[in-house]
Amino acid sequence: MNAIELAGLGCCRGAGESLSSWLRAGPLGSNALAFPGSPTAKQGRLREGDLYCPACRLEEYGRRRWYSRSEWQYTSCVVCSVHNVPLVRCDAPPTHLRGRRWPRALRSEFSALGRWTGGWSKSDAQREGGHHLLPEVAVLRAILARTDPRMPHSRALAEGQWQLWIEGWPVSAGPLYPVQRQRMPARQSDRLAAMATTHRACLCLESGVALNWQPFAVRLRTLAWLQKRLFQLKPAWSEHVSLCFTRER
Repeated sequence: MNAIELAGLGCCRGAGESLSSWLRAGPLGSNALAFPGSPTAKQGRLREGDLYCPACRLEEYGRRRWYSRSEWQYTSCVVCSVHNVPLVRCDAPPTHLRGRRWPRALRSEFSALGRWTGGWSKSDAQREGGHHLLPEVAVLRAILARTDPRMPHSRALAEGQWQLWIEGWPVSAGPLYPVQRQRMPARQSDRLAAMATTHRACLCLESGVALNWQPFAVRLRTLAWLQKRLFQLKPAWSEHVSLCFTRER
């Protein structure tokens, strides 16, 4: 028996469960991540939390245990690909997660968002040097590009998140994450809003059908960059940019 097996001794592993989630559930708890021989010990420090689905759980010794899947380590994963519900970030393994009964329209959109993120976040283009070749990533970066340097978030993300909140999505009314130069928001609520907004924008660019929302206001240089980038990656999308994005005034 090696060190990893010893650290997770007596704990069943859930379908697709990540190594860190499985080790935490073992007798050593969080200490197992620093156990000699564990590959997670080489990371230096633990992440601030893992993602969990209210429906991904195991029955162990008369109690329920929620686990985190390996696929959710992608920053673009915001919906459980198995149960089609938004993921929740927890600093420690949860002992209870309450699910919600979502309206049919929201469930359908969650499902579409889960399939979409699962389709492009794990593609070959996601590998080193290829991530930048995805037109979806270009749209995401345009939405996250800040319009006002004094604000910690972009106007496009704020508008998209507000609309999602109005529609009943499990997001806050506006983004609240630290002012840092990062690809994705740190808070799970903001991350879900960013991916859902990008998904709708990509559907608009692909179909040529205008959004039910107002076009997203972005800086002129962001708009010019997006137009050029989409022309390189997916010319058909570049023809519909005006339906989805507009110059901030």
